[in-house]
Amino acid sequence: MKLIIRGGINQPFFLKIMLLISMTFLLLGNNLFDRKVLFLNFVALLLFNLKNLSSIVYRLSKSLPMIMVLSWCLLSAAWSNWQWASIEESLIQCMLFLTCLLIANTYSLKTIFKLLKYAAIITIIINVLYSTLFTSNAFSSAGMTGFYNHKNNLGLIMALCSIILYFDYQRGNSKDSLFFMCISMTVLVASLSKTSMSLFVISVFLSSFLYVSTFNIKDKLFNFKVKLLTVVMVIALFSYSVSFHNEILDYLYYNLDEEFMTGRGMLWLTMLLHAENDILVGFGFNSVWGKGDFSEIYYTDLFRYNPLWVESLAASDGGYIDILVSLGLVGFFIFLFFILSVFQDLISHKKSPYFKPLFAFFFFAFCHNISESTYLLSTNVLWFVVILTSCLTFSLYQNKQGGMNV
Repeated sequence: MKLIIRGGINQPFFLKIMLLISMTFLLLGNNLFDRKVLFLNFVALLLFNLKNLSSIVYRLSKSLPMIMVLSWCLLSAAWSNWQWASIEESLIQCMLFLTCLLIANTYSLKTIFKLLKYAAIITIIINVLYSTLFTSNAFSSAGMTGFYNHKNNLGLIMALCSIILYFDYQRGNSKDSLFFMCISMTVLVASLSKTSMSLFVISVFLSSFLYVSTFNIKDKLFNFKVKLLTVVMVIALFSYSVSFHNEILDYLYYNLDEEFMTGRGMLWLTMLLHAENDILVGFGFNSVWGKGDFSEIYYTDLFRYNPLWVESLAASDGGYIDILVSLGLVGFFIFLFFILSVFQDLISHKKSPYFKPLFAFFFFAFCHNISESTYLLSTNVLWFVVILTSCLTFSLYQNKQGGMNV
């Protein structure tokens, strides 16, 4: 008998309010959406879904790439010098993933995007009010900072809000979406965050282009062949990287400029040089950039010569470098398989009305992780969006089959 998974079952009003507040906290700052808020969401959603465990198990079976990533993170504690840090953060990541899966299982796509719209509007209003009342704190010579402590943080959130409102206006011609989208885009430009502005434009354009393009992955057999080709390609790249990792690292050492991307080159080279002998399996999840005096970063020349600078950093400002250093080549290519799988799943359902915002979110985070560390970073807003998007790709399929209550 074919199992039909129905999302968007009737939720108590407090569950919708809880998710709205949590989404608002996410957009306002990671310190607001902390582990306590995450745990509260997880417990409430789990209790509500106890009567629908078969649906949860089925969704878990469709999330194998994400489960492989989290399993490797947990396994890496076996060789981590900071085992408890690796285990603790791995369990937090498991709870974050399960929370996103429960959100996808509890709410319809329509409800989720409606709540995202309201959260975006609340965030925009708070930033405008804060900037009006506390002008000296909300503006700097580098650009507008708003409610946040840095222009790039404001730019990132306004770009996400603009994506939400832009595609909401496209779907329903809502005047309030258009109004607040104009405000969010104005604030985005005022932030002078070049990364967020460029990624917003590219993400929106690419998702819209794919939506109207004739290319499609409808046939199940063809979809399977693409997935198989992805596996073969990832294994081939992994084998090549393992065989020639010394040559690849030597090339980077001699050709990557230390001033590349506003000084990130020096930071990346230092981390790769420190991990050279452990590049296959890495140092262990969350063992490199720990909070406190115990992590691998304190055993590098970077800390010996620039201790104050290192203590002010929380990551390598390059998410793929962080994944490579902490999880090694094995974990890096498992993660690459997860990313490619989600891209394929999204594109295979590109005729869904919710394809464009989901693809724009995922592509935005994929590119943003090059110059900033966002993946596998606690309750980071972009990492939350990535996991939620991966969980919602199955909802796109159900929506197309008529199994979703949207």
